[in-house]
Amino acid sequence: MKQLLLAGLSLAVFSPVFAQKKVLEYPFQLDKRSVEKGEWAAQMQRDFPDSSGLLILKNNENTDFVCVDREFSVKGKIGMPVGKTAPGVRDNELVGSIGKDGRYELLFNNTSQLVYTLETVDFSASTVVDQPSLELTPDERFLAHFAGNNNFYVLASDDKAGQLVVYTIGASGAITRKSNPFTIPADASKRDKISAYLSQPLCLSNRSEYDPIAGTQMRKVFYRPEDVRFVVNDKNGPTHVITVTLPDCRVSDKAINIGPGTSWLVDDRLFSMVVTKGELTVFAHNPATGQLLKKYSISADAGAEMLAETPKYEKWNHKLVSSKEQDVKKAVRAFSDDVKGIWAVPTEDGRVMVMLCTFDFSIQYSRWSTGSTGPATHGGFQPSGTAVGGNAPPPVWVPNSVTSTFSTTLSYVKLKPAYRWYGRTDVRLLLDPATLKPMQGKTARPVSDEVEDYVGTAEKRR
Repeated sequence: MKQLLLAGLSLAVFSPVFAQKKVLEYPFQLDKRSVEKGEWAAQMQRDFPDSSGLLILKNNENTDFVCVDREFSVKGKIGMPVGKTAPGVRDNELVGSIGKDGRYELLFNNTSQLVYTLETVDFSASTVVDQPSLELTPDERFLAHFAGNNNFYVLASDDKAGQLVVYTIGASGAITRKSNPFTIPADASKRDKISAYLSQPLCLSNRSEYDPIAGTQMRKVFYRPEDVRFVVNDKNGPTHVITVTLPDCRVSDKAINIGPGTSWLVDDRLFSMVVTKGELTVFAHNPATGQLLKKYSISADAGAEMLAETPKYEKWNHKLVSSKEQDVKKAVRAFSDDVKGIWAVPTEDGRVMVMLCTFDFSIQYSRWSTGSTGPATHGGFQPSGTAVGGNAPPPVWVPNSVTSTFSTTLSYVKLKPAYRWYGRTDVRLLLDPATLKPMQGKTARPVSDEVEDYVGTAEKRR
């Protein structure tokens, strides 16, 4: 079969001021079928205690595991035939990784068989060893999985027993299971099964930055060391925050009446957006008690003074095509479209930036495609949801959690970028973290925008 040599993988590092530089290249040798089916992978794992990083690079023949330090200098490399590694098994998806000092455990989920494999990569011994791990019982339905606290967690529902289930998988492979009863709220629109009520949540790390389109999802699960919190926006009832403590699986639920909208959690603040005719309303609640902390109303006639800066309208096609300021009246009117959401992240100076976004997918676009680049919890483009108006939305960039010594950088690994026309209207609030008082000031572009623009520009030059 004719081979197609793709341009080398570039790893770009982004600083708080969004400067970028190419720090690593890797050649891929792929056949045309593999490119079309996305059977290559370029994944970056980090947030390890020793500030190291792990690159997983797969093509037709081999899987290479590359250990790098915080400056992205290569410290070790193990190459294996692709069929002898978990990344080379069809339908295997990387859940996450834990480890340090040149030894890493990676958990893979086989989406067709619903089983997990634990893979140990040991650079000191130059070995890659796989072992079977968790398999859900016939009565359990998968909800979410992620890595944290030097463990892997798999959340499931047991519809027959009416329980939420938490599996903990340690670095040694030891598995513990804990469960607790969970009652679907009486005002929920889907009450037949727990798995239906909590189905397909977008898995997100607390305080991490994501692509703004992630805010359009109606079910999200935010994880942090002490707990996992499901946020369910129900058009026909209250928004529910279901908290599951780790690792003991105590379950609590709080219903918050905000109306039909979308929500986002940052620490102990739940930000929600509700759109009515001619007005955007943002609520800030305490997710544990349901207490309303602040309310912000923005319309054509009032509320503009609360905005951090003038709203913007941007056009994207593989990269940023154009950006222009938009008056508040026109920006508010744009939120009558169906695809809209709220997204929030702490800023470098400790404030909270809340972004309200609406997306216009009616713009004519070219065909887009993307390879398999990693799980939502550790970075990569992910499918962003169901089709809108018959057109599939663009993939979502989900960067790594920003912790410890990596707090000043975000990294990106991508071989083949997405091609897609769409428009986005942004309305931004900048809030004092203690008082939630709105402040004016220029906000930084989302790192996901910088990444997409950087790679799109680089790809265009080739």
